[in-house]
Amino acid sequence: MRVKAAFWMVAALLVAGTADAQYSLRRPKLQAFAIGARLGGELGSIRLDDEAYDIYSAHPRVGASAGLWMQWRTPAGVALRPEVMWAMRGGSLECHEVAYSVQAQQVVIRLGTAYHLPIERQLTSFYAVVAPEVAMLVGGRVNYSDAHIGEVGMAINASDHRPVEVGLYFGAGVDYPLTAGSRLLYLQAEMGYRVGLTSTFPERQGSTVLNPTLTPQGIFGSRTTGGFELAVRLGIPFGGEFKIRR
Repeated sequence: MRVKAAFWMVAALLVAGTADAQYSLRRPKLQAFAIGARLGGELGSIRLDDEAYDIYSAHPRVGASAGLWMQWRTPAGVALRPEVMWAMRGGSLECHEVAYSVQAQQVVIRLGTAYHLPIERQLTSFYAVVAPEVAMLVGGRVNYSDAHIGEVGMAINASDHRPVEVGLYFGAGVDYPLTAGSRLLYLQAEMGYRVGLTSTFPERQGSTVLNPTLTPQGIFGSRTTGGFELAVRLGIPFGGEFKIRR
C-alpha cells in the first residue's frame, strides 16, 4: 500500500509539474516593441504676457487629439516612445463683455522617454514620461466678440500665429497588458501637462491680438499655450520577449 501511495504521489507531482511548465510556455510575456493608436482630450489655455492684457482672465478650452505611437522598452524599465498625432488645441481670454478665443489644428511630433515601475509579480506597471514636441500649424480659427461689434470669426492666420511651436510634455500613467489568447495587447491610460516653450507670435511684433480686423497696434509680449491632457493608447507588441528586472 505504501509503495502504491508513493507511486500515485510521484505521478501527481509529475502531472502538476508538466501542467505548470506548459502554462509557463503559454503564458504571455512582455515584448520589447509595440505599435498602436492613441486618443486624447485636452483642457488648453493661452497666455499673453504683455501688460496691456493683465485685466483679461484665461479660460480653458476643450481640445482633442488622435494619432499613432510606437514604443521600445528595455528590461530595466526605460522606454522610448515616439508619437505623431493630429491635435486640436486652443484657449480663450475674457474681460467683461470682451471674449477672444483661438482654436489651432496642429500636426504634433512627440518623442517621449518613460520609466516603468512594475507591480510585484505582475506585468502591469506605473510609469512617468517626459517628451519634447514640435507642433506644426495646419489650420484653425480665431473668434472675437464684444458688446459693440458682436462676434467676428477669422482664419487663424489673422492672429499672427507662428507655423511651428515647440513644447514640453510631462505625464504619468499605467501600462496594463491585456491577455488575448497567448498574446498581449498593451493598454495605457495617462494624464499629463503640456507647456509651450516658444511664443506663437512670429519673430516680428504681433498685430492687434484681440481683434485682428482693427488697425494693427504694436504688441511686444509673447503668447504661449499649455494644457492638461488625458490619453488612452492601445498597442500590439512584437519583437523579442524579456523579463522585468525588479
